[in-house]
Amino acid sequence: MQPMQKALWRRPFFSRKPIGFNILGLGLGLGLALIASSRAEGLDLQKKLGKCLGDSIPLKVENQSPYVQLTAGSPKKENQGWFLIDTGASESYLDLEQWRGTVDCDKTHKICHPSVFKFFDLFKKSYFYIQDYSRVSPGLKQAGLLGTDFLDGYPYTFDYDHQLFYRAQPEQFCTDFELSQAGLFSVSTAGYFTQDRKTLRKLDGKLLPNIPTVSVELAGVAASAQIDTGYNDLKWPLSVNMNGAMKKALEDAHVELTPVPSRNSKVTTCIPGIRDELIAYDIPSSALLTIKSGIHFTKIHLFLKQHMDSKTRVCGGISTWSTPAVQLGASFIKKAGVMILDAKAEKVWFPILKD
Repeated sequence: MQPMQKALWRRPFFSRKPIGFNILGLGLGLGLALIASSRAEGLDLQKKLGKCLGDSIPLKVENQSPYVQLTAGSPKKENQGWFLIDTGASESYLDLEQWRGTVDCDKTHKICHPSVFKFFDLFKKSYFYIQDYSRVSPGLKQAGLLGTDFLDGYPYTFDYDHQLFYRAQPEQFCTDFELSQAGLFSVSTAGYFTQDRKTLRKLDGKLLPNIPTVSVELAGVAASAQIDTGYNDLKWPLSVNMNGAMKKALEDAHVELTPVPSRNSKVTTCIPGIRDELIAYDIPSSALLTIKSGIHFTKIHLFLKQHMDSKTRVCGGISTWSTPAVQLGASFIKKAGVMILDAKAEKVWFPILKD
């Protein structure tokens, strides 16, 4: 079995150079748990909300991450392929080899321009960057990636329980009252995930990427958490990558962090040949990761991501932030079962967990 990896190649937030895979070490680490509450299995969104969710297509989960099969190309020739829906990427990509002859691509500038892209709308996004997904782990053959440059256009619903992905017209989307009555609660993404990118926050003088980011607490310590459906944490479910500021905040709060060298690993960066390091820690089993007051996770796998070479800071990410931040693996959303992204309202919706 291959070690856990990032499901894709992805551009860094502040660089134009593609990065490689994030490879985490081998291991078992199964202990998933939702405590204090348990999600009602099979929350029937279609029955509770009906047409306000919009149109739907099948959703496939591979290595914890969501994929959809889409048709792209030109009026004369179309093709189908599997796209990773990646909330942790701010740009979108096509695999050149898989779309050769069906999509117009500019190899010099590494950009493709499909004139047909069904289900999704090309009104605000007419190009994809070129990427090579031939090295993605065996299984689903990935043909592309959809980042937040698409996901900020409409309200989108990830329904893992019923394996459906919805897109709604903003003017027809469910009201907050309807969503609440269906058993969902919202968390603000203001300043982090929005349709109006001029309102994105700046941190350390840099504009943050348009990534769904919510307030969480880990062992009672507040942090900003990036929701990353492209972060394949199959080997270490409920993986949490923290930055240096978060580690210090936990230590200042007297949270015991025990190094686990056997889980340490290195990750590729946007600079070929240079890797960063993930340092593994055990955290007390009683420690909760809480999203608002609605979801509580325990038995997480905690890692510190740090730069081994100062050159890799150009790649961006939470490890460059001076404030406490974490990155949540894809298994968090799969475990929750449902997630709704609404960039216009600057909200993410999750199911309320019942005792």
